[in-house]
Amino acid sequence: AFTVLKWAGGAYLVWLGIGALRYAGAVRVEGDKAAAESLRSTFAKGLFANAINPKIVIFFLSFLPQFVDVSRGQTAWQLGLLGVLFTAQAAILFGLLGYFSGSIGAWINRKPQVGKWLDRMAGTVFVALGVRMRPQVDQKIAHIPWHSGVGAMQCNAMQCTALHCTALAV
Repeated sequence: AFTVLKWAGGAYLVWLGIGALRYAGAVRVEGDKAAAESLRSTFAKGLFANAINPKIVIFFLSFLPQFVDVSRGQTAWQLGLLGVLFTAQAAILFGLLGYFSGSIGAWINRKPQVGKWLDRMAGTVFVALGVRMRPQVDQKIAHIPWHSGVGAMQCNAMQCTALHCTALAV
Protein backbone atom coordinates (compact mmCIF):
# COMPACT_ATOMS: atom_id res chain seq x y z
CA ALA A 1 0.00 0.00 0.00
CA PHE A 2 2.84 2.38 0.84
CA THR A 3 4.49 1.71 -2.51
CA VAL A 4 1.25 2.55 -4.32
CA LEU A 5 0.99 5.76 -2.29
CA LYS A 6 4.56 6.72 -3.20
CA TRP A 7 3.90 6.07 -6.91
CA ALA A 8 0.67 8.10 -6.79
CA GLY A 9 2.33 10.98 -4.93
CA GLY A 10 5.26 11.01 -7.33
CA ALA A 11 2.98 10.92 -10.37
CA TYR A 12 0.92 13.80 -8.95
CA LEU A 13 4.05 15.91 -8.40
CA VAL A 14 5.22 15.19 -11.95
CA TRP A 15 1.76 16.15 -13.26
CA LEU A 16 1.85 19.43 -11.30
CA GLY A 17 5.37 20.12 -12.55
CA ILE A 18 4.48 19.50 -16.18
CA GLY A 19 1.47 21.78 -15.78
CA ALA A 20 3.67 24.55 -14.36
CA LEU A 21 6.16 24.11 -17.21
CA ARG A 22 3.44 24.11 -19.89
CA TYR A 23 1.67 27.22 -18.62
CA ALA A 24 4.75 29.11 -17.44
CA GLY A 25 3.92 32.78 -17.17
CA ALA A 26 0.30 32.38 -18.29
CA VAL A 27 -1.16 33.38 -14.93
CA ARG A 28 -1.21 36.96 -13.75
CA VAL A 29 -1.31 38.01 -10.11
CA GLU A 30 -4.65 39.75 -9.63
CA GLY A 31 -5.79 41.75 -6.65
CA ASP A 32 -8.60 40.40 -4.47
CA LYS A 33 -11.96 41.49 -5.86
CA ALA A 34 -13.88 40.44 -2.73
CA ALA A 35 -15.12 42.95 -0.16
CA ALA A 36 -12.38 43.82 2.31
CA GLU A 37 -12.82 42.31 5.76
CA SER A 38 -11.66 43.96 8.92
CA LEU A 39 -8.33 42.85 10.36
CA ARG A 40 -10.09 41.73 13.53
CA SER A 41 -12.45 39.45 11.55
CA THR A 42 -9.61 38.00 9.49
CA PHE A 43 -7.53 37.38 12.63
CA ALA A 44 -10.46 35.70 14.40
CA LYS A 45 -11.05 33.38 11.42
CA GLY A 46 -7.37 32.38 11.32
CA LEU A 47 -7.27 31.83 15.08
CA PHE A 48 -10.39 29.66 14.96
CA ALA A 49 -9.10 27.62 11.98
CA ASN A 50 -5.80 26.91 13.74
CA ALA A 51 -7.48 26.15 17.08
CA ILE A 52 -9.62 23.38 15.59
CA ASN A 53 -6.88 22.02 13.32
CA PRO A 54 -5.67 18.73 14.87
CA LYS A 55 -2.34 18.94 13.04
CA ILE A 56 -1.45 22.10 14.97
CA VAL A 57 -2.23 20.41 18.28
CA ILE A 58 -0.22 17.32 17.34
CA PHE A 59 2.68 19.52 16.22
CA PHE A 60 2.80 21.40 19.51
CA LEU A 61 2.40 18.24 21.59
CA SER A 62 5.24 16.48 19.76
CA PHE A 63 7.63 19.36 19.01
CA LEU A 64 7.63 21.70 21.98
CA PRO A 65 8.18 19.23 24.88
CA GLN A 66 11.69 18.40 23.65
CA PHE A 67 12.71 21.98 24.49
CA VAL A 68 11.32 21.93 28.03
CA ASP A 69 13.84 21.46 30.84
CA VAL A 70 12.01 19.57 33.60
CA SER A 71 14.81 20.28 36.08
CA ARG A 72 13.94 24.00 35.95
CA GLY A 73 10.35 23.32 37.00
CA GLN A 74 7.19 25.06 35.80
CA THR A 75 6.88 22.91 32.67
CA ALA A 76 3.46 24.35 31.81
CA TRP A 77 4.90 27.88 31.90
CA GLN A 78 7.84 26.80 29.70
CA LEU A 79 5.47 25.20 27.18
CA GLY A 80 3.27 28.31 27.19
CA LEU A 81 6.26 30.58 26.62
CA LEU A 82 7.48 28.42 23.73
CA GLY A 83 3.99 28.52 22.21
CA VAL A 84 3.86 32.32 22.52
CA LEU A 85 7.33 32.65 20.95
CA PHE A 86 6.30 30.38 18.08
CA THR A 87 3.12 32.39 17.56
CA ALA A 88 5.02 35.69 17.64
CA GLN A 89 7.55 34.58 15.04
CA ALA A 90 4.77 33.21 12.83
CA ALA A 91 2.82 36.48 13.13
CA ILE A 92 5.91 38.48 12.13
CA LEU A 93 6.75 36.17 9.24
CA PHE A 94 3.22 35.99 7.85
CA GLY A 95 2.66 39.70 8.48
CA LEU A 96 5.72 40.52 6.37
CA LEU A 97 4.61 38.05 3.74
CA GLY A 98 1.18 39.68 3.54
CA TYR A 99 2.62 43.19 3.56
CA PHE A 100 5.04 42.56 0.71
CA SER A 101 2.84 40.24 -1.37
CA GLY A 102 0.98 43.12 -3.02
CA SER A 103 4.13 44.90 -4.19
CA ILE A 104 5.75 41.63 -5.29
CA GLY A 105 2.61 40.68 -7.24
CA ALA A 106 2.61 44.07 -8.97
CA TRP A 107 6.31 43.66 -9.81
CA ILE A 108 5.65 40.21 -11.31
CA ASN A 109 2.80 41.68 -13.40
CA ARG A 110 5.12 44.39 -14.73
CA LYS A 111 7.82 41.85 -15.60
CA PRO A 112 6.15 38.75 -17.14
CA GLN A 113 9.55 37.06 -17.61
CA VAL A 114 9.92 36.84 -13.82
CA GLY A 115 6.63 34.94 -13.52
CA LYS A 116 7.66 32.69 -16.38
CA TRP A 117 10.96 31.79 -14.70
CA LEU A 118 9.29 31.28 -11.31
CA ASP A 119 6.84 28.84 -12.93
CA ARG A 120 9.69 27.06 -14.72
CA MET A 121 11.68 26.70 -11.50
CA ALA A 122 8.65 25.42 -9.60
CA GLY A 123 7.80 23.00 -12.40
CA THR A 124 11.35 21.67 -12.50
CA VAL A 125 11.41 21.19 -8.72
CA PHE A 126 8.04 19.38 -8.77
CA VAL A 127 9.11 17.04 -11.58
CA ALA A 128 12.42 16.31 -9.82
CA LEU A 129 10.68 15.59 -6.51
CA GLY A 130 8.09 13.42 -8.27
CA VAL A 131 10.77 11.36 -9.96
CA ARG A 132 12.64 11.10 -6.65
CA MET A 133 9.47 9.79 -4.95
CA ARG A 134 9.43 6.59 -7.00
CA PRO A 135 10.11 3.54 -4.85
CA GLN A 136 13.72 2.42 -4.92
CA VAL A 137 14.59 -1.14 -5.90
CA ASP A 138 16.27 -3.11 -3.12
CA GLN A 139 20.01 -2.92 -3.56
CA LYS A 140 22.81 -5.37 -2.97
CA ILE A 141 26.34 -4.17 -2.38
CA ALA A 142 29.17 -5.52 -4.50
CA HIS A 143 32.63 -4.72 -3.25
CA ILE A 144 35.43 -3.61 -5.49
CA PRO A 145 38.24 -6.23 -5.47
CA TRP A 146 40.70 -4.09 -3.48
CA HIS A 147 38.14 -3.65 -0.71
CA SER A 148 39.65 -6.30 1.55
CA GLY A 149 42.44 -6.27 4.04
CA VAL A 150 43.11 -5.05 7.54
CA GLY A 151 40.55 -2.50 8.71
CA ALA A 152 38.27 -3.02 5.72
CA MET A 153 34.86 -1.55 6.35
CA GLN A 154 31.87 -3.87 6.21
CA CYS A 155 28.95 -2.11 4.63
CA ASN A 156 25.39 -2.80 3.59
CA ALA A 157 22.84 -1.11 1.33
CA MET A 158 21.60 1.16 4.10
CA GLN A 159 24.89 2.69 5.25
CA CYS A 160 27.44 2.32 2.46
CA THR A 161 28.35 5.75 1.17
CA ALA A 162 32.10 5.30 0.77
CA LEU A 163 33.74 5.42 -2.65
CA HIS A 164 35.08 1.88 -2.25
CA CYS A 165 31.64 0.27 -2.54
CA THR A 166 29.33 0.08 -5.51
CA ALA A 167 25.59 -0.44 -5.21
CA LEU A 168 24.11 -2.75 -7.81
CA ALA A 169 20.41 -3.32 -8.34
CA VAL A 170 19.24 -6.83 -7.61
